[in-house]
Amino acid sequence: MNTDKILNNSFCRCTQIWKDKGALPFFILILTFLFSLAVYAEAQTINLKSLIAKPETYDGKMVSFEAEAIGDPLRGKKGSWFNVQSGEYNMGIFVKNQSIINSINYWGNYKERGDLIKIKGIFYKNCSVHGGRDLHLVDLEVVEKGKKIKLKVADGKKRFALFSFVIFLTLGSIYLIKIRLWQQK
Repeated sequence: MNTDKILNNSFCRCTQIWKDKGALPFFILILTFLFSLAVYAEAQTINLKSLIAKPETYDGKMVSFEAEAIGDPLRGKKGSWFNVQSGEYNMGIFVKNQSIINSINYWGNYKERGDLIKIKGIFYKNCSVHGGRDLHLVDLEVVEKGKKIKLKVADGKKRFALFSFVIFLTLGSIYLIKIRLWQQK
């Protein structure tokens, strides 16, 4: 019992000091600030345009952004490369664990709109391993599935093709008739 009394008195004195000095709110404020820094440091959500425009700001930091998966992945022994595009900006992404990119079903090209993916990784302005600007993938999430694109030829192009065909057929026929006439003479 004596030990419990001593511990209880010590706790009460510590609590009283925190209350008297106003340290408790200050301590809570510091903990909140540290927690918010940890969350912010996890991954800054940005767009690809700002990442490319200000690479020195994000160099060596964890970043996250959304983009369309394009092209075909290049698979190697040490990892895979694939490209993403957002608007007119694109970037190469390196991934060690190749199974991560198996969740991507559509890769953007002229026949398909690629999957919209959320990428999280470490950005390097000048990667010492790969020798250029890239992002080392940590996590990938498919936000929106891609789809096949129906290619429709414009009516004006169809008419131009038909008109061109008729002209070339006519000129070819005239040429063949002219050659036959010359051979008969």
